[in-house]
Amino acid sequence: MHKTITQTQEVYELLLLLQQLLLANQTKAMAMGGMSSLCTFLAVLTTAIAIVAASDEAALLAFKAQVSDGGSLASWNSSASFCSWEGVTCSHRRPARVVALRLNNKALAGELSPAIGNLTFLRTLNLSFNWFHGEIPASLGRLRRLHRLDLGDNSFSGTLPVNLSSCVSMAIMGLLNNKLGGRIPAELGEKLTSLVRMSLSNNSFTGLIPPSLANLSHLEVLDLSRNQLVGSIPPGLGSIHGMQQFSIARNLISEYGDGSAVSTAGDIYSLGILLLEMFTGRSPTEGTFGDSLGLHKFVEDALPDRTLEIADPTMWLHSGQHNNTTSIRIQELLVSVLSLGISCSKQHPRDRALTSDATAEMHAIRDAYLKFIGEHGAEPEASTQEIQSSIA
Repeated sequence: MHKTITQTQEVYELLLLLQQLLLANQTKAMAMGGMSSLCTFLAVLTTAIAIVAASDEAALLAFKAQVSDGGSLASWNSSASFCSWEGVTCSHRRPARVVALRLNNKALAGELSPAIGNLTFLRTLNLSFNWFHGEIPASLGRLRRLHRLDLGDNSFSGTLPVNLSSCVSMAIMGLLNNKLGGRIPAELGEKLTSLVRMSLSNNSFTGLIPPSLANLSHLEVLDLSRNQLVGSIPPGLGSIHGMQQFSIARNLISEYGDGSAVSTAGDIYSLGILLLEMFTGRSPTEGTFGDSLGLHKFVEDALPDRTLEIADPTMWLHSGQHNNTTSIRIQELLVSVLSLGISCSKQHPRDRALTSDATAEMHAIRDAYLKFIGEHGAEPEASTQEIQSSIA
């Protein structure tokens, strides 16, 4: 049954074209006395197209059958057209085809049905902020028209399907905050040349950053932070001129590879975001923020008056054991660190701090901190090593 539906979908556009050609030549066929056979053939074509349209509804029902929706999908029943179901958007053509499925933050739980791969006209699939688990179906590779894939903030596990590289129209890939592992497929960089945003942060990806990602010349955002990646940054990533946000924080990656420096702007950006993460205890990919710039603005809006409010509450400076002078000086140093993070993580590369300036500022902050500790005859507490190591 599924094989038949898939084959029918693949010839769908050809059937439509044939139907249009036959209709255009209907007058000629009637003059030749072939009206009866023409009508019969048109009826067959119409039936085939109806089967294709019905397959979209069947795919949606198969999707629903594998999830617990808590009432979110109550409208998904036979009393109304599937085009009017919650989260479903259809095309205006006839027959209507599903072009978008937006069910983010609907408290859905379960596994993602492979039948989603039968929605071959799908351009947007957004299932973020739910409780999906299990593997990402390889059938998603059949979605050649898919422009946006957002499966972030779920519990998907297993490896990233190589088949996703067949989604050649994809511009946005959001898989952050899941439990995915294994290597990042090199095929993504070889075939998804339209990608603009790619976020794989906060998973368990291992191995090297594929050098093929340097082929993604339209890439503006690449977030690989909070994984278990090793090795070095492929030098080619530095040649992507439109790159605005690049994060590899909290991996085991060195800054340079094969003797070539990566993009200075991207390197400085990673430093800035790392400083903001370390001293606020917040992740740029957590639910409150849409992207790393969200964390940037969160900190920027708080400085300087609400610095202690946004600082990581587990840090030693919240212990309440310091006198007023010490607390004020600690806050001043914290403002300096966070201000440096903001300066390094501005949206446009041309606005970010220069490497030399950032280095000088980090050393100045460290020296001021150590001088203050020395003047007051105090030994740095164990947890302050995070400050010293980050600005050394």
